[in-house]
Amino acid sequence: LLFKGYEERQVYNDILKFKKYILNTLSAYPNLEIYDFQIVDKITTDLSNYKDLNHYHQKVNTWMLNRMQNKDFLVTSKNIEEHLQILKKQVESFYFD
Repeated sequence: LLFKGYEERQVYNDILKFKKYILNTLSAYPNLEIYDFQIVDKITTDLSNYKDLNHYHQKVNTWMLNRMQNKDFLVTSKNIEEHLQILKKQVESFYFD
């Protein structure tokens, strides 16, 4: 819902550009890893996972930590475009009343 709000306010593309900028800027640090779970639609489209537009249930934190152990959803310069396209498709196709 938060990203749908960004889309309605016409700042959504700026958010995507910012995500890419952050990755490109922080990639200079070899001891830093960036994970992006915003493309996990089984989490993001299940509104029961959220307390409000920004805060999700503790079980989601646990799930993310387990994924990080396996390096799942690690974002790199090689896969950032794919991540952004998946997110964009999900946001644009998400409809609610």
